[in-house]
Amino acid sequence: MPPDVNLLTDRQREVYEYLLAYVERHGDQPTMRTMCRDLSIASVNGIVGHLNALEKKGFVRKRTDAFGQVGLVLVGWRFVRVPDDGGPYGAAPDP
Repeated sequence: MPPDVNLLTDRQREVYEYLLAYVERHGDQPTMRTMCRDLSIASVNGIVGHLNALEKKGFVRKRTDAFGQVGLVLVGWRFVRVPDDGGPYGAAPDP
């Protein structure tokens, strides 16, 4: 279970809820550029800042798989291998 969402700013909550909804709908996480477009954030750096804040507050974790690919783990979700080239991050609900 993730920490209390009251720890998040309104924008961080929006990003977190967007990630949850996107994964639920599509089965994987959006690309950084998709997140920029859907959340009206001007740059990938802006997304990275939000993801870093979510990580610091315990809502997501970054993980590198055996192939050296970096992925994002939503707390309470399991890791799925994804590319580290601006492609999608991956997650799936824990069974």
